[in-house]
Amino acid sequence: MDEADDVAQDIVLRAWRSAASVRSAAPAVLCAWLDAVARNVVIDSARRRIRAPFMSDIDEAVLESPQHLEDDFEAREHLRDVRVAISNLQGSLREPLLLQAEYGLSAPEIADRLGISAIAVRQRLARARRVLRG
Repeated sequence: MDEADDVAQDIVLRAWRSAASVRSAAPAVLCAWLDAVARNVVIDSARRRIRAPFMSDIDEAVLESPQHLEDDFEAREHLRDVRVAISNLQGSLREPLLLQAEYGLSAPEIADRLGISAIAVRQRLARARRVLRG
């Protein structure tokens, strides 16, 4: 929940800092602008998590078993490879994938946030998965 609170706070701060640019805008324009601000903050947050190094605490059980260390290393390497591959996707494929994977959003919810159809979201998700599988 702390992460969600941080993202919500970032949305408010970013909107507050640039509110002067839309102060006299019509309500519909203001809503679209605020939606774009929120979407961009959420995407930035997801990107930061992907780029952040995978860290795990090493407890006594792990230290006692070399196999756990090897498995942990392989898992970190795999996760790093997945993160690099996702970060290399073009934005139109990466955004829906992150919104689904990181936030558990459905295709209609993603479509609403990105301003595209649910069918387009499903197509982009399928294309992103194909690219990631190589």
